[in-house]
Amino acid sequence: MSKQKILITTGDPQGIGPEVSVKAATFMQTECEPILIGSRANFKSFQGEFIHVDGGSYEYLKKAVEILTNRPKVYKRLVTAPISKVDWQEADVPYPAHTEALAGLTGISKYAMVFANSKARVVLATRHIPLEDIPQFFTRKALEDAIDIGVDFLEQLGIKNKRIGICSLNPHGDENCEVNTPNILFLRKYQNLTFIGPTSGDALFQKAVDDKLDLIIAAYHDQGIFPLKAMDYYRCVNITVGLPFIRVSPGHGTATDIAGQGVAKCDAMVEAIRWSLRL
Repeated sequence: MSKQKILITTGDPQGIGPEVSVKAATFMQTECEPILIGSRANFKSFQGEFIHVDGGSYEYLKKAVEILTNRPKVYKRLVTAPISKVDWQEADVPYPAHTEALAGLTGISKYAMVFANSKARVVLATRHIPLEDIPQFFTRKALEDAIDIGVDFLEQLGIKNKRIGICSLNPHGDENCEVNTPNILFLRKYQNLTFIGPTSGDALFQKAVDDKLDLIIAAYHDQGIFPLKAMDYYRCVNITVGLPFIRVSPGHGTATDIAGQGVAKCDAMVEAIRWSLRL
């Protein structure tokens, strides 16, 4: 039986992306067929297939999407090493980050970021927006979309009796707060699902650790990601759900302070590749 092909974009050339991509791809060659996309200058030690692309991380991503779109029966999985959002902004890339770029390049409007590690899974109801703007974006529609996509994700994992926790926007389950979590009466339309909340995130994450929840819906980016990374930093991954192909990324950033030193750990990149094979 042939191995699954996985496209791997190497991310920011000035970060640890190229290093962890080569390390992880080399380690995983017995389980899949990794194909690196980036600059050939970074692939001198890689004994495998790679695709050279001029430019930077955005050009690498566009090439990967082109391949995935044109040959969907052959290429179904994408793993992306970290990019620099500041560099994208300075280069006038029309998207703030990977997730929005992938949605735009594929014409998808309904999608979500799912973060996962060995102990919990989190869907973000809102993504890369300033904290002060969260209340206007954390709407009923945003919550409903996050639940729908989260349910689809759990289906992919084969989880039948789905238990979902919803984080409140404010501490203590919105107690005595003027701006609150959207009205959740619409949850009645979902059948065969168990909901907990909206309530404090700390209570929900403990339930996830105790295996009493299958998924958490976070109101905003840091509410969901901070506790997840604190639990198991080196096995944290980011999954974009709703795309026409599987996309997974390690949960860490570019780590430019250690780039080029050969000391970067590839654990999260390996985990990202394994998650892409699991889905």
